[in-house]
Amino acid sequence: MATTPNSTTFQPAFKRVAQQGRHDDTFAVIAMLTGNTLQDIFRQAEGLGLPKSGPYFPWIDADLVARLLAAHGLVSTVWKDCGSGDYTALPEIAIAGVEANLDWEVSRCVLYHERE
Repeated sequence: MATTPNSTTFQPAFKRVAQQGRHDDTFAVIAMLTGNTLQDIFRQAEGLGLPKSGPYFPWIDADLVARLLAAHGLVSTVWKDCGSGDYTALPEIAIAGVEANLDWEVSRCVLYHERE
């Protein structure tokens, strides 16, 4: 039988970075992965062409995410569909899109980290 860690003993692998607006979930995840602040990631994204005020979703794509991560020595791959709850194809650490709106081609991003 599997055991669930006690909430007092669980230590997350990444420090949580809170969102501050409606369009910064992807940047918050990148901040968590890189150990930077949300403001640092926003400044870096603005240097790559992100406008200083939103909405940002037309500019937040796989290329921008890859460029932001690469600037910190991290490598991203193409977006992959994990189907309805099939997380076996995901790597140990992933930026996962949830609550997708296929008409707008947007979703909220979360940090997925599988721990053994």
